[in-house]
Amino acid sequence: MTEDTFDIYSESLTHSREISEISAALSNSLKDIKDIPKSAQAHNYKYAPLELYTPLVRQACINNDLFLLQSPSWGPDRLGIVTLMTHASGQWIRGEVFIPFDPTKYNNLPQAAGAIFSYLRRYAIGGFFSISAHGNDYDAVEANIEPEKPKVKTASKSLMAKLEKAANAGPEDLKQAFASLTDKAKLSLTSAQVAQFKATARAVPDGN
Repeated sequence: MTEDTFDIYSESLTHSREISEISAALSNSLKDIKDIPKSAQAHNYKYAPLELYTPLVRQACINNDLFLLQSPSWGPDRLGIVTLMTHASGQWIRGEVFIPFDPTKYNNLPQAAGAIFSYLRRYAIGGFFSISAHGNDYDAVEANIEPEKPKVKTASKSLMAKLEKAANAGPEDLKQAFASLTDKAKLSLTSAQVAQFKATARAVPDGN
């Protein structure tokens, strides 16, 4: 069974007596929300994974005094997610969504339950914040998602040897060595390696 075949069993929505402030906050949060691309592959379909939803929602909540809490729920024949949206005013909106679930149909029960919970979390988040998932041709930049950075080769032995020699000569030599590097060479160095070279250079006695 794929996520596309999950059938919603039941839904319900409850809220505090007053919802004027939380409604205004949710409405205002939409300026922080973008639709997201279906960038993950599973079998013969694409979907937008949960990790693309959460950064958008987290920032929208921070900017509008909102807090989103989601908790798994289950019964003898169903699995679901309870979503609670709260506001700094004390107002709240609570949603529940469930699907039918027969554990005898799955060889790997934890994996099946995890896939369902993940699907329902995205379903609920999308509903609360009016988020849509687009096809894989959707512009990820417009969705506030950083494009994948190009992979850079690790620093070569010759580069490391050059910088180690400069570091052993002192801070000024190391500074000149760094300045002579190409952008590609700089990107191949980790922050830990750079910090180590600088520490070595600072430890060189004056006049060495």
